[in-house]
Amino acid sequence: MHYRTTFHLEYLGQELKERQRRNPQYSLRSFARDLSVAPSWVSEVLNGKKGMSEQKATQLSESLGLSKKEAKVFVLSAQATHSRRASDRIAAAEKIKTLASNQTTFKKIKSDEFQFISSWYFQTILELTELEGFDHSVQWLSKKLGLPLRVTTNAVQKLVSLGWLKISEGQIKASYNESETEFDKPSSAIKDYHHEILMLAKNALFEQDIQSREFSNMTLAFDSAKVAEAQKFIRAFQKQFSEKFYNPGSKKNSVYQLSMQLFRLDQKDQ
Repeated sequence: MHYRTTFHLEYLGQELKERQRRNPQYSLRSFARDLSVAPSWVSEVLNGKKGMSEQKATQLSESLGLSKKEAKVFVLSAQATHSRRASDRIAAAEKIKTLASNQTTFKKIKSDEFQFISSWYFQTILELTELEGFDHSVQWLSKKLGLPLRVTTNAVQKLVSLGWLKISEGQIKASYNESETEFDKPSSAIKDYHHEILMLAKNALFEQDIQSREFSNMTLAFDSAKVAEAQKFIRAFQKQFSEKFYNPGSKKNSVYQLSMQLFRLDQKDQ
């Protein structure tokens, strides 16, 4: 995600297009309804005919389910573009510039691309490159992964060919700090990945001490019509968790996997 002074407008436009891609019947009126604003207001804002107040930007950031950092930039972007006083616009733009200099680099993985790096160790390799003590060798990665050198070497070569890893002057670096796959799009590769993660979790349950892991579950009854809302809530939590515990410039000495499962236990009525 690139942070610019037009971030709020770009995000609104991209979000509308994404929802329309998932549902061809989704309209501007539907978008406005979900954001609790008038359709004419959304149209005028997207077309540059109307401004956006700080209060309205804050309201929209909540309706859109933005992460804490995204919400901050969303509001600052509106201020940098629409504030009446030039000094306020300049101050907001400077704050965005500061945030941009510290931002994580993000990659949206398309389903057809994910099939080439769907095994659990591809993502783990990317994270391992950020650890203290990483000596930039495939041998080190192989040892940390507990995988044969041949498998690790092939994985590194695949990541380099796809542009996920960069090797320069003996230094191996990840091209992106964070990534996520497409939501709500069936994919056998993504299913295989989740299956591998579940198997790793099963092993960790019996092999790792309780101080090194956290397993918890809850069973509750609620309206299945709210599943989409629950999914959105879980994804927002994942973003918040990442912002709390991950920082590109911080020291790191381990790689952890956070997994959450939400699925139906009872059978649907026939």
